[in-house]
Amino acid sequence: ISFIGSAVGSSSPNTATTIILPTLAADDLIIIAAAVGDTANNGIPAPTGYSLVPGVAATLYSNDVNDTNLDLYYKIAVGGDSGATVTLTATGGTNASNAGVAMVFRGVNTTTPFDVNATTATGINTSGADPPSVDHLNPAGVWTVIAASTGHTGGATATFTFPTGYTTNAAQQAHNDTIDVLVGMGYNTAPADPENPGAFTAANIGTATDNAWAAVSMALRPSSLSPTRGQVSW
Repeated sequence: ISFIGSAVGSSSPNTATTIILPTLAADDLIIIAAAVGDTANNGIPAPTGYSLVPGVAATLYSNDVNDTNLDLYYKIAVGGDSGATVTLTATGGTNASNAGVAMVFRGVNTTTPFDVNATTATGINTSGADPPSVDHLNPAGVWTVIAASTGHTGGATATFTFPTGYTTNAAQQAHNDTIDVLVGMGYNTAPADPENPGAFTAANIGTATDNAWAAVSMALRPSSLSPTRGQVSW
């Protein structure tokens, strides 16, 4: 597996979020983490041509003073996708903010890109999102990917510090509205099995005890391996 690149975008409600993808080749895996900061359960619908990441069957919603909603989508690129723009539907009330992060990987199995179903977690009273352990099938060359979001009031300067092993090429995006959002994604090229990524830390996020978070852990299966019967529920 190799990392090709990332892209980010953000907006306030009633304006779609656009993400301009890196240069793609056919069979590249695109993963998008789409997040909303709001006072309600308002997930961002799947962009055209994208599917839910297995194990993340619905929006992850966490309710505090500053709520967060997190969705994970993926697509296997075809030849005409190079340089494509992904549009995320404007979501939430007038006080909400939207943000998205895309990452592109090459050399992932196109039949079974995720080695096992993703694992998910949510929490309140902090922006320190804690991605759960993911027990992959331990094929040679597996990579793990984590994504997290938080609702907050720190504005556009909010930042995540990613856990050890996930800092190289980590990507994140914050957006400022009445309820702000911060979303990030990173990967690990040599995870343990099972892999417990460790928690994000966050800065410039207002009153941390008012904030909610959501997180996802994924394992990518290399293209050199064939899918194993029964390993993933599609």
